[in-house]
Amino acid sequence: MLRSKAFPIVTVLFSFLFVLTAGFFPGTADASGLVPCGGPADPCTLCHLITGMSGIILVIRNLMVFIGLAIITAMGIVYIVSGGDTKMMELAKSGIKSTLTGIVIILFAWFIVNMFMFYIFNAKEDLGVGVTFKGTDGFQFECSTVSTSGTVSSVVSIPGGTSGETTGGGNLPCEDIPTAKARIMSGGTVCNGTGNAKKCTAAALSTYAASINKASAKHGVPVSFIEAIMAQETGCSPDLVGPTGDCGIMQVKPTGSTPTCEQLKNPDTGIDWGTSILKTSYSVALSKVGSYGGTVTAIELAAAIYNGGSGQSTASSDCSASTGWKTMPKWGCPINPGSAQFNACAIRSYACNVGSYK
Repeated sequence: MLRSKAFPIVTVLFSFLFVLTAGFFPGTADASGLVPCGGPADPCTLCHLITGMSGIILVIRNLMVFIGLAIITAMGIVYIVSGGDTKMMELAKSGIKSTLTGIVIILFAWFIVNMFMFYIFNAKEDLGVGVTFKGTDGFQFECSTVSTSGTVSSVVSIPGGTSGETTGGGNLPCEDIPTAKARIMSGGTVCNGTGNAKKCTAAALSTYAASINKASAKHGVPVSFIEAIMAQETGCSPDLVGPTGDCGIMQVKPTGSTPTCEQLKNPDTGIDWGTSILKTSYSVALSKVGSYGGTVTAIELAAAIYNGGSGQSTASSDCSASTGWKTMPKWGCPINPGSAQFNACAIRSYACNVGSYK
C-alpha cells in the first residue's frame, strides 16, 4: 500500500527534476565546444583561454547543481518510503539540508569567481585579444571575433568594398608629419573630414532594412553604423567571399563559434553576426574614446577595431603627450604605420571612410 501511494509522488519528483535540469547544459552541445579556437584559420589567444575557462567553470557549476538536485530527489524518495521510520526520515532531512548548503556554497563560489574576473577584465576591455565582459548578461564572457587572429579582415580588394585602401607601405608616414601635428594640436582631428564613405544602393538598403533594424535593436548598434560597415565591406553584396575567407555582407570569417560561410551569405545571418561583432567593437570604443581628447570619434574608433582587431584601440607611443602630440590611437598617428600592405594607414582610411557615412 505504501509503495502504491509513493509511486505517483516519485514520478512527479523525477519529472520535476528532468524539467528543472533539462536546460542546464545548453553550451556543452555547441559546435565550438569548450575549446573555442584552434587550427590555422583561428589560432588561440588569451581571449580564447579566458572564454574556455569561463565555459569550464560554468559546466562544473551546472554539473554540481545537477548532482545536488539528484541527491535531493533521492532523499525525498527515502523520506516518502520511510514508512514513519524515524532514522530514515532524519537521514533524508539531513541529506537534503546538507545538499542545499552545498548548492548554495557552489553558487556563491561561482559568483565570487566571476566577480573577480569582472573586476580584472572589465577595467581593461582592451587586452589586445578582444576580451569583453558582460557583467549584466549572466556572467558571460565574449571572445571578440575581431581579435588578433584576424577573424574579420575588412581590407580586401572586392567590388564595392575596401579596395584601394592599401595606402602607406614601407613604413612611410600616412601624411606629412608636421602638417598633421599642427592640425591635431590646433583642435583638428585624425580624419578631419577626409573620409569618403561608400554607399549601398537605396534598393539594397530597402531590401535589408528589416534585418538591419532587428540587429540594431538586438545588439544596441546604430542603424547608420551597420549600414556604413556593410557599404564599406561589400557594397551590400551578401555573397562575397574575401581572399582570407571572410564571408557575407559584413565579411565575417567562419570559425568554430560562428556559422559556416554559406550560412553567413544569408543576409539575415550575416547582418546579425556582423553586428554582434560590431557591438563588441562599439562597446570598447565608447569606453576608450574619451581618453583621446576629441582626436577621433567613437564610430571611427569602433570601425578601426572592427577592421584591424581589438589592438587598434590602444594608444600610440609615437603620437602622445610625452612626444608633444595629443594622445591618439596608434592607427591615427601618421608616424611609423608599419610596412604591411594593410597597415595603420589602411586602417585609418577605413575608419575615416566609415566615420564620414551619413
